[in-house]
Amino acid sequence: MKLIDYLVRRSPARALRRARRLAAGGQSVRAARLLSAAAAAGLVEAQHEVAHAYLAGTLFPRNPGEAARWFLAAAEAGHVPSMCRLASLYLIGVSAPASGVGLFPDDHWTTDTAAADYPAALVWARKAAEAGSPDGQSLLGFILANGPDGILDRDAALEWYGKSAAQDWPSGHLGYGMLLMNRADTAEKTVDAIRPIERAADAGLPSAHFLLGVINEQAVGILPDLPRALAHYRKAAIHGIRNAQAKLGVMLLSGQGCAPDPVEGESWLRRAAVAGDPEAAALVGDLYARGGDLPPNYAEAAIWFHAAAEAGHRTAARALGMLYLTGAGVARDADEASRWLARAASGGDTDAQIDLASLVLRRQVRNA
Repeated sequence: MKLIDYLVRRSPARALRRARRLAAGGQSVRAARLLSAAAAAGLVEAQHEVAHAYLAGTLFPRNPGEAARWFLAAAEAGHVPSMCRLASLYLIGVSAPASGVGLFPDDHWTTDTAAADYPAALVWARKAAEAGSPDGQSLLGFILANGPDGILDRDAALEWYGKSAAQDWPSGHLGYGMLLMNRADTAEKTVDAIRPIERAADAGLPSAHFLLGVINEQAVGILPDLPRALAHYRKAAIHGIRNAQAKLGVMLLSGQGCAPDPVEGESWLRRAAVAGDPEAAALVGDLYARGGDLPPNYAEAAIWFHAAAEAGHRTAARALGMLYLTGAGVARDADEASRWLARAASGGDTDAQIDLASLVLRRQVRNA
């Protein structure tokens, strides 16, 4: 360690400033060492930055649990932005140490994203909200609007979203507009609800663009405007909103609000499918199975049908079963065909039920 680094570690604030300069200059190891020293010395800004580094996997290996520890340390010291980030982590299932447990024991932290901890998130979001943070107010609105019984309180959610929106916070505008839309019982109230959603979109919030795409496509309280819906879906899709990518792909393929563009349409559907959208994967599989200007590519179709079927898409499961039954794009395999047809049939696909019954009957005839 250089002498200057040793000396600067004696002043946490100086260590933080130097760590920032080192990180900007690409000296990640030295930056991480100094940043950690400043955080361990109790400097809340450094603790917040260490947490962000663990969350993003920049100066340290990505570790949401470690990020939550440092956010907790800063939040307990009164750092409001850390309260917001800690509440957000609780909402995605990053758990916290039990009451009375020290800050750093590893065995009390998990990153099980299956279970959001609404009560813990509520505590920290409320602290941030009551401190006047528009981010905290928006988070508190979300928790109150979507939490389980005992936490759910949509009237209070509307109030907190309104306070966030009054500070021109994008997610505050979005949440406020969505709750107003759920309550709208006239066309005029629906139009009023759309306005804050538009403000959120104007601020660049991708999810607001997606919602406006749905509103304009499905004529929710307004006349349908497919070109405008397409534009909003595109803005959301560019920022990685999977549902928007799928919607954009379908509209481009079918020429809704634009001239048909099968190449770009397939590209967006593929991106949505890769991101885990089963309907998009099924549509990509169908595109390859049908061919079009080019001969069908059943091997490629089977890949996408399989991805969709594994995610529970029953039509894709039937299509995959038929490929195995006929040997198109895959090796002919009656057992695999039966397995996928059975999965589709159990999901309620009547065509698959008929196909499966026919397959079983043919086997019985052959074995008679």
